[in-house]
Amino acid sequence: MTTPIMVDNHRYGMLYVEKSFENVYEQLQQINQVLATATIFALLVTAILGFFLARTITRPLVQMQRQVMAVSQGNFTRKVQMTEPDEIGKLATSFNNMTLKLREANATTESERRKLKSVLTFMTDGVIATDRKGNVVLMNNRAEQLLNVYRHDVTGNSILDLLKIRKDYKIMDLYNIENSIVLDFSTDDETILLRANFSVVKKTADWLMD
Repeated sequence: MTTPIMVDNHRYGMLYVEKSFENVYEQLQQINQVLATATIFALLVTAILGFFLARTITRPLVQMQRQVMAVSQGNFTRKVQMTEPDEIGKLATSFNNMTLKLREANATTESERRKLKSVLTFMTDGVIATDRKGNVVLMNNRAEQLLNVYRHDVTGNSILDLLKIRKDYKIMDLYNIENSIVLDFSTDDETILLRANFSVVKKTADWLMD
């Protein structure tokens, strides 16, 4: 840098000052390197934290997805493992409680089904149970004897075809029948008349014929 030396408006000389900026450039480079290193380190730490945070969130969700698949296949023994008391942990706990209640309800239903099957087996009246579409799902021994069929052969078939009343009734008609109807299963050698009563026994519109 050059500056004139002035005295009483007369220039007596020049002052020349020179300074090297190499040290300044080196310091700036060092600062840039520090900033770049800090930025890379911060990004690396953020990526690692994000990875573990994502695993913390997605792991219980994946477990719950697997549990849903297991429950849909009738397996109520699996549980979602969760140790964190956060919102996802509460969700996992609620899901496990729901699975437990489903298992208890399923056990109760299975127990009642076995009791019903035992009762139907030893009843003196023939009993046929259908689903709400009118397809046979259960038949006791007496019904097999009266209709001269095997339950394995007619399970899944329409009650209309089994009782030979398709020409006279539709499935919805059977829901509204209050009185018994007479079924004619007579043959050339024997007269067989059966009296049938229809009752709805479930809210799902399954019903029994006895």
